[in-house]
Amino acid sequence: MMNQSEVMENKQSVSLSTTNPISLVSALFSPVKFFSQLKVQRKLGVNIFIILVLYGIITYLLSQHLLTNNEIGSMLPKELQNGKSQMIMVIGTTLVGIFQFLFTVLVSTLIYKIILSFAKVRVTFKGLFHIVMVAQIPLIIGKAINLLFINENTMEMPITSLGFTIQSWTDSVFILNFFSSLEIFSMWSYFIIALGASVCIGFSRKKSMILVFSTWLVFLTISSMLLSILN
Repeated sequence: MMNQSEVMENKQSVSLSTTNPISLVSALFSPVKFFSQLKVQRKLGVNIFIILVLYGIITYLLSQHLLTNNEIGSMLPKELQNGKSQMIMVIGTTLVGIFQFLFTVLVSTLIYKIILSFAKVRVTFKGLFHIVMVAQIPLIIGKAINLLFINENTMEMPITSLGFTIQSWTDSVFILNFFSSLEIFSMWSYFIIALGASVCIGFSRKKSMILVFSTWLVFLTISSMLLSILN
């Protein structure tokens, strides 16, 4: 039986693991430990706020770059080609980007929820949403890295993707669309989702990996086919 000091130490450890902004870093390098502690006490609001702020900063910088260092800015009416108007547009674009990001995470969570229900795995939407949201951190890091190297060639083809590597070897729209989504930070993100599902839900780690990555590859193939047809 734990004494009072041990109980207080345990509570402090759990609290730090779920509310301290720095603790989100452990989700990248020690995901099993992070999700084990997250399973005990979830602080969804705190983590969502931190992740949305990080995403908003990256989106703001990207929007600012597109309007000031890209031909998009020169295409605007002359009355909008001033600092104040561009700032309003950047802020507006950033807010829209944040809402789109949040909507995408919600839809992804819903898809995984439906798939898990077919697999007869019980999980709350809130808990699954938290896992998917935390898994967006690698994608944000990837966007930040791509922002550092952004130019005309990396606008639609992230420098961290396999598509960027093979774009000089093929003209196939399908292959380029498919491999442009195969990048290290996306795979890192799905790996975290699979581990989170395994730890927090009690799902088999092997089955979790197969379910998450197979779902990703199916949707990636379908979206790449549709984009190749539209183009």
